[in-house]
Amino acid sequence: MSKLEAGTGYGFSRTSTGTNIDIFAEWQAHLPIYKKEPFPWMVTNNGHGTGGSSGVYYFKMVPGLVNNLSPMWSGTSTTMAADPNYSNTWSFHATTHYSYVVLETSYDSANKKYPDDNTAHVSAVPAYPVVASLSYMPTTDDTTAYLVLATAYQDPTTKVITIWQMAKQSVWTDRIKVNTLDAKYYYAGF
Repeated sequence: MSKLEAGTGYGFSRTSTGTNIDIFAEWQAHLPIYKKEPFPWMVTNNGHGTGGSSGVYYFKMVPGLVNNLSPMWSGTSTTMAADPNYSNTWSFHATTHYSYVVLETSYDSANKKYPDDNTAHVSAVPAYPVVASLSYMPTTDDTTAYLVLATAYQDPTTKVITIWQMAKQSVWTDRIKVNTLDAKYYYAGF
């Protein structure tokens, strides 16, 4: 049987009621992996504009994949892989002060493909996968699905931005549509 023994920064004290561990050094919380190395979909704050755009705040994101496709940045025809240093604009809601970084995927009914893998379909319906910052939580429907990759909150007074990361690796998605029922979307890998 193994015996737990005192080590650097901690020891034990024993009484008739049991054994206690005594920590002599200040507790150091274990740092999350993303503090050390970037991961797919990792969102980081990228500061704000100056001059006339001083109220505009930006973020960067480590490129990720969905079904082995590199999504496009919203409003562009550039894939994340082609421009990993693209600086996105946060879209914060005026009242709630939240922003949702989402992956949008669509079903191409003409070619029976989900997600649509035709890069010519950017900014169309159906659309090639896109990453966007929205000021509202989008609603999935029969042809388009949204996966929240990260959520951000901007304090209205200090303008400090707090980011909650939802997805931490590339994802695989599938769409199941049965008869006239609404389509259901499934994601794996986050």
